Amino acid sequence: MANKPKLQLPDFFKYLLIACGIVAVIVAIVYWGNRGSQVRLEARVLKARVIPTDDAASLAVLEVRIHNPANVLFVIREAHLKVVLADGNEIDGAPVTQGDLDRYLDYYKTYGARYNPVLRTKEKVFGGALTDRTIAASFPRAAADIDKRRGFVLEVADVDGAVTRITDLETAAK
Repeated sequence: MANKPKLQLPDFFKYLLIACGIVAVIVAIVYWGNRGSQVRLEARVLKARVIPTDDAASLAVLEVRIHNPANVLFVIREAHLKVVLADGNEIDGAPVTQGDLDRYLDYYKTYGARYNPVLRTKEKVFGGALTDRTIAASFPRAAADIDKRRGFVLEVADVDGAVTRITDLETAAK
């Protein structure tokens, strides 16, 4: 029987494979070490209410659970609530302060109370923190149009410039 020749790689390819393995390990360590340093927020709606203010305007009040999955502090510079209508158009809402919201909900008790503090500027969301906040905005549309929505969009800007756009803001059952 004849001996089969053994497959032998040239030295260059051996060293190339070793170098690729070392680079892959370094990239994995850097990726794993930096996974918590990305500035962003996650949110989900606990309760959403659309309240008519007149024939052509509505107030949207969302009780939202906000989570900062990063290891860094997120300081809110500004937050904007938008509604995506049934036709796909996004409409910006005018933010409603906590005092105005409390006065409105106190006068119209049938719509319920405010359950959490209103999300405000300069509010700090620490790394890994979970907090519940109320977000309210006034929209120049009738409540019937807002009720047929596709969903809400929340844009939150950090003081350092990072902007988080949360598009899947909708309760499980509308």
